[in-house]
Amino acid sequence: WIFVFLSAAALTYYLHFQINSSENLWTRLMNIRNRSVDVYWVSFILFPLIAALLWGVCRVLKREPSAADRLTFYVFLIEPLITVLDLFFPGILQWMDKRYVYLVPQIAAFTAFSCEKMPDLVRLPAFQKWDRWFILTPGLLIAGAFFYPRLSFLRYGPGAAYSSMVEDNSLLLLSSLPVILLLVWSYFRFKALQTFFSSFLRTAFFLAAVSCAIFFGFVKTIGTPPWNMNFPYDRAYAWLRDHARKNDVVLTVSPIRIYVDYMIFKTPLKCYISPQGDTVSRGPDNPDNVYRFALYTSLLAGNLKDNAIGDLREMKDKLRRLKLNYVLLDAKSPFQETVVSQLAGFADEVYRDETSLLLKVRDL
Repeated sequence: WIFVFLSAAALTYYLHFQINSSENLWTRLMNIRNRSVDVYWVSFILFPLIAALLWGVCRVLKREPSAADRLTFYVFLIEPLITVLDLFFPGILQWMDKRYVYLVPQIAAFTAFSCEKMPDLVRLPAFQKWDRWFILTPGLLIAGAFFYPRLSFLRYGPGAAYSSMVEDNSLLLLSSLPVILLLVWSYFRFKALQTFFSSFLRTAFFLAAVSCAIFFGFVKTIGTPPWNMNFPYDRAYAWLRDHARKNDVVLTVSPIRIYVDYMIFKTPLKCYISPQGDTVSRGPDNPDNVYRFALYTSLLAGNLKDNAIGDLREMKDKLRRLKLNYVLLDAKSPFQETVVSQLAGFADEVYRDETSLLLKVRDL
């Protein structure tokens, strides 16, 4: 019932989002353009494997599915469900990219299922006879993860780079779940391990080490792109909310953060350039897009005053070709001197703190 309730709540929110965003031109254009579909076959394969494992174990033990079995079934059902949703609503909604939020409950549910069923399985004479062959399957999967870079969980940890993250949550689960199964089986299969962990201190140390590994692995698996890190403009955004007019346009001069501009979420203003949004909504060859990129790159290169953009040679003509009210940059940006010197006489400093600098373009 909890699963049904959460699903209904999620569907209700999705319909609310669709109804309220239908009036937004940018959102509609993004949905229309992002129609390329990638089929994530691993997501369709993983769930039948989990379902077959659950059914097989219950059949062997001659038991009805327990609460842990049902929970495991439902949390892994999310994988093919989201994959199907992505086929109908691809691209901008990023259903597939955000599946990592289910990783912790999926691993927790599978661990609970393994710990609940394994003690009874290892007591079965038939299982004891064939268990080494049975456990060979997850062993081979683990070995494959070592040699196939996209699956290797050894890349995760505090030093893992964003570019090394597994983008498909099902692939990550496929490499992680066999490890859990193998560890649980080893504990209940070998008396030596049970004796070793009979000590409270040893058990506590092991659980603490595993918890730290899971925590840091999950944090790094989520991954934080460089353009989302160390965003220094919160106080500048507060100033803009208090002093700027609605729909004023701000140019953020920061190559590392230009891909995702959080200003549109934190102020009622508009961004001058948005490579992702502009390209998707208007197309890369749109004349306004081309002009925005030309002005931005010329400003960074230091030749905005000297070089013509199209048929515009005068600085004031270039700045008023498209609406531009503010220029925002890092206080310690290597481009600060270049940008400020070029805009001298055309823009004035209106705000500065230790992390950001804001210039207001004069009415030209």
